[in-house]
Amino acid sequence: MKRKLLTFLLALSMTAGCSAQAAKPVEINENVDSCDTCHMGIRDASLAAEVLIDGKPMKFDDIGCMVTYLQQHKNIDAAFVHAHDSKEWIDFQKSYFVHDSSIESPMGYGIAAFLTKQAAEKFANEHGGQVFSADELLKQNMMEFKMHSH
Repeated sequence: MKRKLLTFLLALSMTAGCSAQAAKPVEINENVDSCDTCHMGIRDASLAAEVLIDGKPMKFDDIGCMVTYLQQHKNIDAAFVHAHDSKEWIDFQKSYFVHDSSIESPMGYGIAAFLTKQAAEKFANEHGGQVFSADELLKQNMMEFKMHSH
């Protein structure tokens, strides 16, 4: 009896370990993939963003497009953006953002992502702009961002 229980608990812990594996973004195929919000082709993967829902990727050509999507769809597994400085994927929820009309982005939202608040503040001090956490960014009117970026 103890052996069956031990075998069951071992199998259960292995299954739980697999399901607890961290979600990761999938590769963006430039000039092949399209934005799931605006439907424009993704031309620069280093500016792209991504959401995973039930393991399925939703791809975006601009951080602003992804934020617009997230404002309407709350049940996601994970969200990722590219860091402005390193161009590496970073976790959206743990990132900081700078919005400024001088920041070039595919759809004109003017948003750049950073891994740390200090990096975002440094960029904003040097180039202008306002710093936001992910939660603060989700509360913003993306159409106003887009209008002020032109």
